[in-house]
Amino acid sequence: NTCFAKILEIRILGVLNYFSEAAEKTYLRDSKIPNLQREVMSLISDFEQSSEIWRNYVAVDLIDKLSALKKVLPIESHAQELRAQYEVRVQDEYSEFFSNVEKKPLNSQQRLAVVRDNDLNLILAGAGTGKTSVIIAKTLFLLKTRQARATDILILAYNKKAAQELMERYESRTKSIDFDITDTPTIKTFHALGRDVLKQMNENISISMLQTDSVKLLMWVTDWLRSFIDESDTGLPDFIKILYEPVNPFEFETRAEYEQYLRDNEYRTFKGDLVKSYQEVIIANWLFEHSIQYVYEPQYRTKARIEVGIDYRPDFFLPEFDTYLEHFGIDRYGKTRADIDAKKYGEEMESKRALHKEQGTHLIETYHYEWCEGVLFDSLTEKLQAIIVNQERDAGCKDADTEFIDKEFERVLWQPVRRPREEILIALNEMGLVSKKAEILLDCLAAIRVEDIHHGAVLTRLQNRKIGFSDIWAKILNKLVDDYLSELKRTQTIDFDDMIVRASGAMTLKQYKPQWTHILVDEFQDISNARMNLLRELVSSEKKPSLAVVGDDWQAIYRFSGGKLELTTQFEKLVGKNTMSKLETTYRYNDNIAHVAGTFVMQNPEQYVKTISSQIKVDSPKVFLLDESIGEDNSLVKKVSMTIATLRDNTPDESIAVLARYNYLLQECRDHNRRQGIRDVQYWTFHGSKGLEADNCIIIGFFQGSSGFPNYKQDAAVKEALLPLADAYLHSEERRLLYVALTRAKNRSYLIANAAAPSEFILELLAPKYGLRIVSQ
Repeated sequence: NTCFAKILEIRILGVLNYFSEAAEKTYLRDSKIPNLQREVMSLISDFEQSSEIWRNYVAVDLIDKLSALKKVLPIESHAQELRAQYEVRVQDEYSEFFSNVEKKPLNSQQRLAVVRDNDLNLILAGAGTGKTSVIIAKTLFLLKTRQARATDILILAYNKKAAQELMERYESRTKSIDFDITDTPTIKTFHALGRDVLKQMNENISISMLQTDSVKLLMWVTDWLRSFIDESDTGLPDFIKILYEPVNPFEFETRAEYEQYLRDNEYRTFKGDLVKSYQEVIIANWLFEHSIQYVYEPQYRTKARIEVGIDYRPDFFLPEFDTYLEHFGIDRYGKTRADIDAKKYGEEMESKRALHKEQGTHLIETYHYEWCEGVLFDSLTEKLQAIIVNQERDAGCKDADTEFIDKEFERVLWQPVRRPREEILIALNEMGLVSKKAEILLDCLAAIRVEDIHHGAVLTRLQNRKIGFSDIWAKILNKLVDDYLSELKRTQTIDFDDMIVRASGAMTLKQYKPQWTHILVDEFQDISNARMNLLRELVSSEKKPSLAVVGDDWQAIYRFSGGKLELTTQFEKLVGKNTMSKLETTYRYNDNIAHVAGTFVMQNPEQYVKTISSQIKVDSPKVFLLDESIGEDNSLVKKVSMTIATLRDNTPDESIAVLARYNYLLQECRDHNRRQGIRDVQYWTFHGSKGLEADNCIIIGFFQGSSGFPNYKQDAAVKEALLPLADAYLHSEERRLLYVALTRAKNRSYLIANAAAPSEFILELLAPKYGLRIVSQ
């Protein structure tokens, strides 16, 4: 009997101790729940089946504990309750630690983010809410509570500067709180971690010159493209096909949308003519390729007008044929682009035909629908052949011995003759079309490498985005990637992407076994697919480490370099079940800036809802809207100087930063201010301002157009297709850029815009809900 009692006691204490370690002394992890449920359920089930016997042999306090344990079944349903109890208990026990671990006591949200230690933890941190404080405090808390040693902890930063700042912050805080730590955590960038993994495996880690010298890399891609064009019969035709992205004008819903497309896409022919559309440029280039002389939009022989106030200029004149060519934008049923009056357009077509008939000039016509049906150039060839027949007949030479016409069947023997290959290549190079396409190919190479896209997936992405000539693009890009990798192999070097991709591969094959038990990631909203793959390998390693990622979807601004926002906004779906914490109290800027910036960025419903409050309360607007016009040339830079001068007079001890979307605007301001003797002002691009702050920020560049803000001009469509999927909300990343810019200011933010042609964002910010203070003459 004594032996039986002892066996029961050992079993009960074992399960109780297991439960305490998993759900009371530490944060209950999702991965622990199934096994914990089985152990507890098995014990409770056995107890209930033989409760009378157990009560005879087991101490009352253990029976009471069993009864209490039964109340948390099923554990899945009581997990949040158990975690909440742990959070309260730990915050109380370590209250002094949380008050002193940073310069300011951690607030309640920060403390929760520190103590929560699920398998996966997502910490959403608004601008200025202390994400770095949480990362350092979380690290020190793990050490303080002996849940980990310093060597068990890996902290991954977005770039080298951020990694250095985290290390300095860690060392500073350990000294300030007199924390006796002999070892330090591993604090690295993803690339540095990958490099270390390869180094430990005795693999080559020499960095290619192509990676460290951007000019050399572009030269290599340009030379590669020239070789691709030259090395096969299909090289040149394939290159010509992908020179311009096929665009169907009928797909535009409004005139504004179409005009925006025209502003953003310059179509230059092989001869250098600036034409108005994709279909015009391919017609012009076909004529050039086949040695057919043409004049684009010539003055017609009479000053006739088809449209009011506009002299008639046909699309093309072909001198050798003494013929005009009009390309009409209609389908087979006479329908036009959505914003064009089809009836009026049809009448203008008839007026042009009538004018040519009246003046005795030859006119041939091509149509939008011929391009859609893939017969545009066959049709054009036939029409040119017909011109020859008609001209010979009109000249009374039907039976003449001519090289162009088969006299018996009146069949044209003439065919367009392709211009010598060398002449076409000279034209392409003189127009800079090869070098421009090389720049796009370089961007595509970078996108494929950072996204770790394999051959088949390249074609799939291009087809999914309906990229014209997807098969040709995929063939060229896959060959480019293969030849690039061969070049790295030939030179026995690697690039930065290799560091991450090859390190991930080594972990997949168990050639490298990570030993960390806790992994923390900074700036998670900007993580790329390749980095996420590396993280997945780390998390799935033997140690099954917990992962805590810190980021702010409102500040995701690096899609152009592979940042995959949906890994944050769809974390549960794409990464896994997690515990989410939010940091919503900012210590940088006042509540008025918080209101303006937060309201603006939250217009996008695809982001997490956060209610950012500020410790700094003000009773008047601190975001100002200024008119850049002062009735002089260079009014913008002068307005910036005037604003700086006013701030210097009123708040001489406060810092000032000028921010813009583009560097050229900052350079203009910097040069002007230097001539005016203005010093001690910071100049930041919106992207470069991330993590920085100033007392007063002057934000410029709010005008319309492809170099305005928001930037309407998209990257080349093929590059867009290879980048991570963008959220659907219009100007979503540009909106987040302005949020970043607004939240750099601690005290006041000044937006300088052109009142005569304000950007879309300025027009929105004029709404009463934002409460901007408008300062304008």
